Amino acid sequence: MAGTGAEALLQARGLYTVYRREAAFEADGGERETARRLGVAWEVLSGDEARRRQPALGPAVTRAVYFPGVAHVLDPAGLVARLAAAFERDGGRLVAAPVTGLDTAPHQVTVALDGGRLRCRYVVVAAGIDAAALCAPLGWRPPLVAELGYHLTFAGGIDGLTAPVAAAESGFIATPMAMGLRLAGTVEFARRPAPPAWRRAEALRRQALGLLRAPLPEAAGRWQGARPTLPDYLPAIGALPGQPRVLAAFGHQHIGLTTAAITGEIVRDLVDGVPPAVDPRPYAPGRFAASTRFRPAALAR
Repeated sequence: MAGTGAEALLQARGLYTVYRREAAFEADGGERETARRLGVAWEVLSGDEARRRQPALGPAVTRAVYFPGVAHVLDPAGLVARLAAAFERDGGRLVAAPVTGLDTAPHQVTVALDGGRLRCRYVVVAAGIDAAALCAPLGWRPPLVAELGYHLTFAGGIDGLTAPVAAAESGFIATPMAMGLRLAGTVEFARRPAPPAWRRAEALRRQALGLLRAPLPEAAGRWQGARPTLPDYLPAIGALPGQPRVLAAFGHQHIGLTTAAITGEIVRDLVDGVPPAVDPRPYAPGRFAASTRFRPAALAR
């Protein structure tokens, strides 16, 4: 993010995973040791020590694990806006128009827009849950499913919470952000985005009341979104089967923001013909052979 004007939006304050029950803490011991072997630093805290560091935590917290290497973004929309502005300053061009299809030829890809066409050497499909509709006419339908998630935002936040807190047993996370405190979590599987079940969002409030000392104000906003997820929980990164000029970059489920930068680097290197720093083979779209349907006549154009 250097030079984009977005640096201040990334806050390196760590992450606290908190527990109510000792049995739940012990059950996660293997996961912590795996993280340590992979170089992830963490520190075990008592409930009292966690409350000294984050006074908003309530008496129900009996254990916590602090991960000092974690950072969070204060304003995701603001981050995207600054990155887009930097892209344009560096000579890039943004075209805001619905994409209605892709047409491939040996040396180019044509992007059909609502009101025009763009001819490109390469195209990267980074369309989340809508990527399946763009890829299917090219002979490959990714087996994407929507993991519907929810969040509630409380304007102004609460005192005594300066870093993200993940509730291990309840499966939600409370994050202090520029617009207030955000509670996010829950998973609802669907083939495509479905109407919101707002009771799931309200459940986040109830769970938070059991862990936070301070009362929550009225929610200032609520959201539902479709997280694009593939069967093995890994993203699809790389050329589509039979389409060397169309690259996938989707399926990052809950961690799209976290993995966006490294995904961009992998795609850049694949286009440039440079071996990526991260082996892209585990993420190759062609690993889903059962969902690959080649259409030789279409691919020969």
